Amino acid sequence: MKNKIYIISRLYKPLEISIKQRNWEHTGSPAYYNFVKYIQKDSFFDTHLIFLLDSASAYLFNKSYFKITSIENKVHVIKYYKFLNSKNKSLLRLELFINRFFQYLKIYRIVDSKKIYYLDRDNLLIYFFLKFKRGVICFRFLGITKKLFSKIFSKNYFYSIYKIPLKNKRNLIISTNDGSWSVKTKNKIKNPNFHVFLNGCDFKFKNLPAFKKPFVFLCISRIEKGKGIKELLFLMKALKDKGLYDFKMVIIGGGSILSEMIQLSINLELSDHCSFLGEISHKLILKNLKSSNVFFSLNKFGFLGNNVIEATSQGLPIISYKTENVSNKFLNHFLFFESNNLEGILSKIVKLYSSIEFYNKYSNLSLDFYKNNITTWEKRVKKELELIKSHSSSFRLYD
Repeated sequence: MKNKIYIISRLYKPLEISIKQRNWEHTGSPAYYNFVKYIQKDSFFDTHLIFLLDSASAYLFNKSYFKITSIENKVHVIKYYKFLNSKNKSLLRLELFINRFFQYLKIYRIVDSKKIYYLDRDNLLIYFFLKFKRGVICFRFLGITKKLFSKIFSKNYFYSIYKIPLKNKRNLIISTNDGSWSVKTKNKIKNPNFHVFLNGCDFKFKNLPAFKKPFVFLCISRIEKGKGIKELLFLMKALKDKGLYDFKMVIIGGGSILSEMIQLSINLELSDHCSFLGEISHKLILKNLKSSNVFFSLNKFGFLGNNVIEATSQGLPIISYKTENVSNKFLNHFLFFESNNLEGILSKIVKLYSSIEFYNKYSNLSLDFYKNNITTWEKRVKKELELIKSHSSSFRLYD
């Protein structure tokens, strides 16, 4: 007999397309896409998806239930009601708090007791509702932001509520090792049921990238503040000022500051060198990786996201910020630099551009990281599912 599991998550923007088109497909959130894809094939689980809307997605869907191709049960979308026409952050936080409270009450009413509840990072506090259901709670963090890390370990009495769900050994915590604050959180929480895994990748390796001109730099990222796109454009400007002209900078992704970054590239006279492709299909991601030479990840929130893993699968040298969360075992595989050391990284970029020996060294190191650390998504998700099965078997759940 199958075991009911409720996957409860904020509706991340990359997942919106799947609901709009009524087809579960990879559109930018591989962890959720692959988890749902493979849990559907596991006879142990009866899967129910519940997505919570927020202020950005409040008006996207009129219906509450959607039948989606390849998803066995209907997907349930919990509505968000915008009632404050204001830009005041305190008022908007109040609107969010009120909506979340009533969304959590609704979820409490619709889910069965003594089941498995799989919760995302943004809904950590729903624990205080669902604990009365006496089931098994699994928190799934797609990395842990510095903001959440600060709340969890804050000395402020109010914020201490964020630590309670993670300290409870009845709960299972699974987080992505993406170079954010996941490993630090695990080490400080000291809960034996807290696990941190690298993500998977299904891209096949064929050949190392060719050392050719024009030299193609690639960045795949949400175009938002903190993702390093502005800094990247200034790096390209500095490269051009050094007399290097035979290069292309390809930036893939959408976001709220996309138009602003396009205008900045024009202002910096990079129009002949810089291309913004916006949001593209996952198949085209692989095509662009195969035609590039170097991958940039200047994300201040974490250096080891899915985009970097996919770049290492093709042996692209990786250039990234050196943050406080970079593990020593990763240091030699990539080219890290301090955010305030522009000249230091420029010299490395010039060396990659001009020395085939230096370029091949970091190309091979990148591929070596991939071969030694990354599995397929099927294996990665299977590890997660086995943890959930093992943990839930410790408690007596009734179907």
